[in-house]
Amino acid sequence: MLLSRATLLVLCWLVNPCLYAAPGPKVLFINPGSAQTDHTGDFWGATSGLMRAAAEDLDVDLHIDYAQRDRVQMVALLHQAIKKRPDYLLLVNENGVLDQHWPLLERAAIPYFLVNNDLTAALQGRQLRFYLGALCADLADTGYQMVTALLAANHRRPLRLLAIHGDRHSSSSIQRSQGMLQAINQFPGQIELVHQDYGNWSEAQAYRVAFALFKRLAPIDAVWAANDPMAFGAVRAAREAGVDVLNHTRFAGINWDQKPAHVPADYISFGGHMALGSLALVMLDEHFAGLRDLQSQPQITLPISVSNQSAAAKRLMPFMQAGQYSALDFRLLSRRYTAEPLPMRIDSLAATLSLEMQ
Repeated sequence: MLLSRATLLVLCWLVNPCLYAAPGPKVLFINPGSAQTDHTGDFWGATSGLMRAAAEDLDVDLHIDYAQRDRVQMVALLHQAIKKRPDYLLLVNENGVLDQHWPLLERAAIPYFLVNNDLTAALQGRQLRFYLGALCADLADTGYQMVTALLAANHRRPLRLLAIHGDRHSSSSIQRSQGMLQAINQFPGQIELVHQDYGNWSEAQAYRVAFALFKRLAPIDAVWAANDPMAFGAVRAAREAGVDVLNHTRFAGINWDQKPAHVPADYISFGGHMALGSLALVMLDEHFAGLRDLQSQPQITLPISVSNQSAAAKRLMPFMQAGQYSALDFRLLSRRYTAEPLPMRIDSLAATLSLEMQ
């Protein structure tokens, strides 16, 4: 039986009244994307939605600013955030912006924690006093799993594969691509990488890239795309180039974005890493309460992405795509609210759904 918030807090107060009577921390998150769906998909909007649900569950005072994919705006928001003096800054090293501005963060003397993209390895080796570490997804594993899923879905050999990467610089893009290449090398003779290019996370740009390639390099048996919008653009390009997307070409992307009507039902999407921001809030709340030592493990990497065909994804995706993030209960993952928190995995989040909502 799932206990109410009031019951949980009373039980926790009886165990340690000093610890659990205290309010949660003030956390300011600079989201590099936008609050709503944009040309890069639903990812950053879903990230914020999950974070707000976690903040409500954990009594964390959360404020979110949006950089709208603008590097200059991100730096301006960083200056503004420092002036607000939160207990923690939660940041994303989008395209390496923070690699250039870490002195500003250290001078601010506000503990900062990174999510999705960490600082470069060279900076991680410095004595950064206020850097608490980073929470990242094992995106190399995701890129690898996408290739194996495409091999399972299309039995042509060698599988003629088109790869559309995100960007050239962010660690999240590089890691996905590394996983893809690892899978290709692990299955010699089974995959022919016919072409690879960059779509900059954009459906429109991926469409332009793919349309010419479907004409010039036919047949293409499978498309590996670093996010769902780019895969959706490739599907549209394939259809307009006369490709039978129902019987010949298979597509895989990342993010669990809602499929447009032109995308086939067997489309493969890996997702779950949009939960990293909300899981980071759980960790910061525990750190604030003295229940977690973050700096002893500077980078925490979670194998959190799973296929849309998995049982956990099938339970979670309807709620997430409907924006019903409050159906999840992040208290069950927190050391502050339970003596035996669930592990930080997608199947754990699915398990927090109440019986009435399953």
